[in-house]
Amino acid sequence: MKKSEINIPADNAETTRKRAVINLSGAAFGSVVTIANEILAARFLGVSSYGLFAIGMLLVKMSELISNFGMPVTIMHLIPLYRERGERFKIVDTVIAVLTLSLIIAVVLAITLWILAPLIAGNLFNKPAATDYVRLLVLVIPLLSLTEIIGQITRAYGHAHYYVLIRNVMAPVCYGILLLALIGCASPGIHITLAYVSAYFIALIFAFRFLYGVVGENLDAYKTSFQWGEIYRYSWPVFINILLYMVFRWTDIFMVGIYLDVDDIGRYRGCLQVVVIFELVSMSIGAAVAHQYSVLERSGNLTQAQEIFMDNVRWITLLVAPLAVLISVNSSDILGLLGNDFVQARDVLTILTLAYTAKAIGLSLGLVLVITGRQGIETRIAAIVVVVNLILNFVLVPVMGAPGAATATLLASILFTLLRVFEVNRNLNLRYPTFKVASLLLMAFGLGAIIYYIMPLLFGIGALVQLLLLILALTAMTWRYSLTLEERVWIGTIIRGQRS
Repeated sequence: MKKSEINIPADNAETTRKRAVINLSGAAFGSVVTIANEILAARFLGVSSYGLFAIGMLLVKMSELISNFGMPVTIMHLIPLYRERGERFKIVDTVIAVLTLSLIIAVVLAITLWILAPLIAGNLFNKPAATDYVRLLVLVIPLLSLTEIIGQITRAYGHAHYYVLIRNVMAPVCYGILLLALIGCASPGIHITLAYVSAYFIALIFAFRFLYGVVGENLDAYKTSFQWGEIYRYSWPVFINILLYMVFRWTDIFMVGIYLDVDDIGRYRGCLQVVVIFELVSMSIGAAVAHQYSVLERSGNLTQAQEIFMDNVRWITLLVAPLAVLISVNSSDILGLLGNDFVQARDVLTILTLAYTAKAIGLSLGLVLVITGRQGIETRIAAIVVVVNLILNFVLVPVMGAPGAATATLLASILFTLLRVFEVNRNLNLRYPTFKVASLLLMAFGLGAIIYYIMPLLFGIGALVQLLLLILALTAMTWRYSLTLEERVWIGTIIRGQRS
């Protein structure tokens, strides 16, 4: 019997932790490289040109989500089920179906954006100079779409490291190297778009190699039947959710682009690139276990599902809470790395940090609802939040400017998470650890307030000492109050193994 024909049981706790560590390590590495790249890009372009680049990237990222058509979630739902049943021919259908549709949509969107670029840049954003950035960046849309889809296929097979290599390592590292080359050669700023496209082209080459390594024997053994109805029926409601997520995620910077000048767009994008780490952490941990929910629910193993759910939420919270405090109290210094012109957006970064903390805590809950086939519930929640977010942005941005956009995102993110908690508890009978999450957040922000606002008044300590004390305090808090005894032993074993 071939390996792919064996029924795949739900992962045990050790396997789940290892996969989470791989995802999280990749996300951490990718976040560091991405932030470093943004620092290079911002300093290379300057705040105004960086704002033009931000308009192009906004349109490209929206197109990527649309072209994926909800396929990443569909993959995580269907492929584990087909593997469990030994239905290899359906795996072939799924792989070919998702790649084909995503590529077609991506190419159509790229051509459409290239044609409409002058209209979008000049009439919608009133920034005609962004036209060239948009037209060059549209080349990357098919590359982004395919690398994401292929990475998710390998994740569904349990090979988390392939996704990490494709999206979190190769693409950002190649982009960073090319950026350094542009800076060294004093190239025109517009060439940054070509560096971004080239980086994802290189990543796509490796992605196809990894894909064949994962599903190659299935592709060799069977011909596709082109019976893609189940795949597209499942992905369609997910796609509606994705559209709603897209509107929710980018309403703020879109409104900043319409109402404010190009410098404000550049500063706002700089802030968003800092807080994107919260999404990476949440999705990395959530993706490590997402493929198990559909299998566990169908088998009726709700006890194990509850254990996985609780661990998932707890690990996300214990990671995003310290990050939120570190970014909030050091917002000026962080934005200063992008350039002096970015520092005045420190209040925006602080508000967005709180918003993305709330968003990260609830992100995996939406994934649970969709993976278990409750896309309709998630759609209703997302629709409510999108309407609220749009109203808040239309009211606050003209009055408050960029801080108004960030405030609207914060309020909408809190509402999103609260609605998801309610629906997950009601429809899946999964208890959300509300007290644990709230206590971790309060302890983390309490430590930040004491060290950064009270201790300097009493002892006159410097900024470096404050940072070191905060890191030590947050580490101690995490170790003492967030980790179970089993997890402490597991981490200790890893540390001792690395030392030896």
